[in-house]
Amino acid sequence: MGSFALSLLAMLCSAGCATVYSPPLANRISLEPELTENVSVIFIEATPDLGNWGKLPQIAGYFRQSAVESFYFDPDVHGDAQALASWIRHERVERGRRVLLVGWSYGLVQALDALKCLESTDVRVDTLVSVDCFLLNYHRGEELQPKNADRIVLIYRDCAQLPTGFLCPVVHRIETCNHLAVPGHARTMDVLFREAIRLRQISSNPGPPEIPATPQENEISFPDLTLVVR
Repeated sequence: MGSFALSLLAMLCSAGCATVYSPPLANRISLEPELTENVSVIFIEATPDLGNWGKLPQIAGYFRQSAVESFYFDPDVHGDAQALASWIRHERVERGRRVLLVGWSYGLVQALDALKCLESTDVRVDTLVSVDCFLLNYHRGEELQPKNADRIVLIYRDCAQLPTGFLCPVVHRIETCNHLAVPGHARTMDVLFREAIRLRQISSNPGPPEIPATPQENEISFPDLTLVVR
């Protein structure tokens, strides 16, 4: 954890401010909330993120404003891996919803720990997303694939090394070397909305999911957060 914090601090010294972008799909889902019906997205904060560098609370809030049921989990506030596992169990078992688990940076380590806690109970998540978690193999070794995650998605900077040890992950490269810019990047946001739509479609359609066409992009503003499409 100490080496991770030092590496993160070094990147922060050379990085600019993080910006959150609005993908066109967000507008589409707002008008057609059934596109992500019965899907829960859990965003897991990086630790530490004392300055709200990655804007994860705003991203989770934006998903909610776009009619996607989402939750923000901060290990420093809400508890350890067992607490996160309880959140997952509640959504997956008690509510019977599809779960999209999104860990940004060290938050992905917290996600893996929570899934480990759930292994013995046969509670699964539909999709696990790693948003630019660097040094992951250093923290969790070479065998990373959780037994109870059906799909792995890796969203990483162009200049970041991908972790090894996941089975057949779906990889998306982001055109930036700024770690802090990855969570709210236009492509990241688009991928996350599409993954949410995919979960809804595979639950009701045995065939391959058909992602809606992309409408015209717009600039959208909310209190305390401006979402600009570029």
